[in-house]
Amino acid sequence: MGLRKIGGSLAIESTTIWENSDPPWPHIDCGGLCVDYVDVDISNSIIWNHEAETISDWGSTLDIEWCDISGGWPGDGNIDADPLFCNEPCTPTDLSLSRLSPCRNAGRNGADIGAGGMGCEEPYVHTARTIHVPSDQATIADAIDAGCEGDTVLIAAGAYFEGDLEFQRRNIVVRGEKMPRGIDDDEVAVVDARDHGYGFRFMLDEGSDTELSRLVIANARGRGIVAAVPAAPTIENCIVRGNRGGGIECQGASEIRGCIVTGNSADAGGGISIPLWEARPQIINCVIENNVASVGGGLYISQSEDGLVENCVIRGNVATAGSNGGGGGFFGAHWYTFDVANSIIWDNSPNQIGVFDSVAVAISHSNVMGGWPGEGNIDADPLFATWHGRPSVLRPASPCIDSGDPMSGSDGIDWPPRYDNDPARADMGAYGGPGADIWLP
Repeated sequence: MGLRKIGGSLAIESTTIWENSDPPWPHIDCGGLCVDYVDVDISNSIIWNHEAETISDWGSTLDIEWCDISGGWPGDGNIDADPLFCNEPCTPTDLSLSRLSPCRNAGRNGADIGAGGMGCEEPYVHTARTIHVPSDQATIADAIDAGCEGDTVLIAAGAYFEGDLEFQRRNIVVRGEKMPRGIDDDEVAVVDARDHGYGFRFMLDEGSDTELSRLVIANARGRGIVAAVPAAPTIENCIVRGNRGGGIECQGASEIRGCIVTGNSADAGGGISIPLWEARPQIINCVIENNVASVGGGLYISQSEDGLVENCVIRGNVATAGSNGGGGGFFGAHWYTFDVANSIIWDNSPNQIGVFDSVAVAISHSNVMGGWPGEGNIDADPLFATWHGRPSVLRPASPCIDSGDPMSGSDGIDWPPRYDNDPARADMGAYGGPGADIWLP
């Protein structure tokens, strides 16, 4: 939210209010200017590129003239056109106007609209680049701060004692140079957040082009990764381990693929927590094992709609309290709908699944210890093994081989060796399905 006022009067002149996010409060849809019962006078200003409503007014009187308003606004001299700032893709952003800006000389009495004035001939066109850590920037934090839209931060193998890392709306890729091979693989980039509340946190409107991948994120006092509303970053090929506030918290529509989430602890959702109704995550080809929480040892879901767990292993997690046994594998509460397919839910304690209060979970073509109703579900020892450091791989004679949804497509990889392999039908578990190629280097 850019600016909020309740009651009184407000005068704004030659000001730029740009690219603010919708606040995480229910029933408030406002990104730029939010006023309740206010007499507002705005001139020669830019209000542009906000996530939610550009202007939200309740019981207010607004006199807006000679302004550039995203989406338009009635008033003398108002326009609705891209301001063409000098350096929008990078942070800190240069919000001065380029020579080509429609805001130049477009204000009252021929003044420029906005706070910046003219600062360049043409808008800066950023060429995506790779920032190496530690050769270009000594720390991950410095590399993120130096990043612009489309950049890649590439992190060499080693231990980085950093945390509380935020992208601050930068749609960039932060990636380790090497793919982690297994839970204990330290020959990669390890973000050790032992002195911090979390490892990485996404708090603004970072979208799917924002990527966190090929990292070990460990030992935070809170969660390893937090993706808060409205952020929806892509999280791939990460090992999230040993965090004391849980592994991953996803409040939006992130896609989490090819990750190992293990050895984390929390009050709710030791492995992954999905706590808000806005959350519509896609959790695909992941291993969630050996996590502990009061409820939802592996996975905690509350008020989520239309989320998906596909080709995952939820194994060996523990819930220590809660109704219905707490849901050692996962626990669902409060009006949520969630689909689970082609997955294995096994050997969790004290039970595999706990549900409470208007929960609709649809599980199909999955192996659930103790059984669960649904098309194609089985209850049979999956015959797990460790293969080249990868946990919860199927042995060649596993009943989960070629037992996934026949409509989901073939497996994306041809390992580990299979006793019986129908190339047209997916396996259950983290290394099956067409998305399994996420595990390839």
